[in-house]
Amino acid sequence: MVRFYLERGLLCLLLELNNLVIPRKDPRLRLNTLARLVRKYSENQNQKKLMGDLTANFSSHEFRCACCETSKMDIEFVDRLQFVRDVIGKSLKINSGFRCFSHNRTVGGADNSSHLTGVAADIRCTTSADRMLLLNVLPDYFNRIGIASRFIHVDIDTSKASDVLWVYPHRK
Repeated sequence: MVRFYLERGLLCLLLELNNLVIPRKDPRLRLNTLARLVRKYSENQNQKKLMGDLTANFSSHEFRCACCETSKMDIEFVDRLQFVRDVIGKSLKINSGFRCFSHNRTVGGADNSSHLTGVAADIRCTTSADRMLLLNVLPDYFNRIGIASRFIHVDIDTSKASDVLWVYPHRK
């Protein structure tokens, strides 16, 4: 019999080998079975965490830095994105959320980028219809919006000018 206990977010596994139908003479088989059970359980838990651990539809996984996988997003910011998603009734794909300083430099971000503090995201947007839909709703929740050919940047950085809209130059 295998019992799983979750205590303070940590997996505690209690394996009662006497009740398992595993030959007692081969301890390697017991260890392999234990390893498979732990791996399967961990995969299931990771899947649950990936789906909506910040809000109903957004997870920290979506906002991770591309190079170091750190995600330090401001929850108020993510809540605003959730409101936008609820209003438009469509999912939002995040191209870029939190960035560490190194990755921000690599992608050509400004040294004072709002992505560094977790109060910005680039939402994938490649069609005029989606751009129009988003631009009808985003100003209700964000006062800093940048428009590019493949994404719309939104942030709530209070250290920067508010009520601004800008267009990124076209990249080849």
